[in-house]
Amino acid sequence: MSQRKILFILPTAKVFTGGEKVNMHLLKIAKQANYDTELFELDISENKIPKWLKRLISIRYLGRAFKSIYFLTVSPKCYKSICFTDYYSVKDLFFYLLILRVFFRCINLCYFHQLSSDIYDLRTSGKIKTLRDNISLLVFNLVLVNSEFNKKVVLSLRVPEKRIRVLYPLLIDRQIYNSKNDRKSNAKIRFLFVGGSFKRKGILYAIKAIKLLNRKDIEFNIVGDINKEKEYVHCLMKMVIEDSLNDQIRFLGRVDDKTLDSLWRNSDVFLFPTLFEGFGIVITEAMLYQLPIISTNVTVIPELVEDGESGILVPP
Repeated sequence: MSQRKILFILPTAKVFTGGEKVNMHLLKIAKQANYDTELFELDISENKIPKWLKRLISIRYLGRAFKSIYFLTVSPKCYKSICFTDYYSVKDLFFYLLILRVFFRCINLCYFHQLSSDIYDLRTSGKIKTLRDNISLLVFNLVLVNSEFNKKVVLSLRVPEKRIRVLYPLLIDRQIYNSKNDRKSNAKIRFLFVGGSFKRKGILYAIKAIKLLNRKDIEFNIVGDINKEKEYVHCLMKMVIEDSLNDQIRFLGRVDDKTLDSLWRNSDVFLFPTLFEGFGIVITEAMLYQLPIISTNVTVIPELVEDGESGILVPP
């Protein structure tokens, strides 16, 4: 019997978010295990779509069917292969994955990071959206979830338990950094936040908390894409200036790996006031740097942080 091919269908090979790190780590493991593994990047394929086809794809609902047909023509195909994808991509790939499963007898796997990255979307999830998620998960033979919390979410979407596996995204190829405390007694206490969404991850409440503390010995560095939620981030920056906190609170945007490593090493506390988290891989990174954590007691966080031991958990 010939070895199955593994096709990784991912939004991008670029790594910015925790979920993207996990996807690429799983791809790396598959390649190291000597499986016949190939990566199919959706963003590269979408950039190559002809203009006339883009007009068809822009048609609501029907456009997704055209998109699936296009992906089917340009993607690598192997009869009886294993297809792995990120759940975030499923709304655009549903028909494509359905065709692969029915006609090519592929085994479809997905990694379920969380239901949505939008806090408003999570709070206002109605019956139609729930039904869409129910149907979307039908195309998968196996759903990998990153926490017990997300297992409960997937079970609530009527996926049989036998088709769900918990796979914690451990950073097994990362070293543990020696803790160094270079801080002098009169130096500032350095807080650090690293994340891809300021709104869902509660940066507003961190800013309000620092204002209430009214202490000059605090420095709060915020690392993340300031262009992703441009209007919201602009309001946060305006608030910082109006409250005369711009000497204490700094929006650094995206930084390179060397700068980020320096920030991790020279911080005292990791501050993560998230409102909803599927896993929060950045918390495991903070632990690698041996930083104490202040976070919220919601969703998956209590699975990762033991209140009073590895950090302090508070209501959001």
